[in-house]
Amino acid sequence: MKVLPRYLYHFTSVKNKENILKYGIKASSNIWDEAVLNPSVFMVDFENFARSWASLLSEGFSLQSCLIFGQALRDGAKELCCFKISTKNLTSDIFVRSQKFFIDKKLILPGADILAKPSKYKLYQRNNTPIEYIHEGDILPSAVNCIGSVKVPSHIVDLYNTSPEVLNKASLAMLKKMFINQKEINALIK
Repeated sequence: MKVLPRYLYHFTSVKNKENILKYGIKASSNIWDEAVLNPSVFMVDFENFARSWASLLSEGFSLQSCLIFGQALRDGAKELCCFKISTKNLTSDIFVRSQKFFIDKKLILPGADILAKPSKYKLYQRNNTPIEYIHEGDILPSAVNCIGSVKVPSHIVDLYNTSPEVLNKASLAMLKKMFINQKEINALIK
């Protein structure tokens, strides 16, 4: 039985690209997240990301916008890239987590854990729940492939003073450019 999707995806600043290709993706501690105790790498699977992360939050932002621009504007990145990661080459445990828990603690799936074993990802998919994958520890360079990069639009410099409509439109346009020559583009243009 397939426990994980074949590939997972990690978004980061282009300035990290060469180091990742040489040394792999280094796990980092998430100072905003008390549930993840060990340094980890955070990823998405593309089917879930394209479908469930596009849903609007109560403030009108999509989770895609929050991820893309949160990543870009957090460290002043002017260009983002995405790494495609083969799950068969991962060396550590992976957990899945519903993003709805962070949006509205009442919306977590009944019986679902905040951090669940990856076998639960099918349950999350069926319920159209945005999820992320958490890999404890570094990911080796042999498991990663950079599939594309895209510039952050110059008119978006502040996540908090840009309208949700502008951010959502810009994040989708950036994703389409990043995945233009990849089969994943089909999930974005449905």
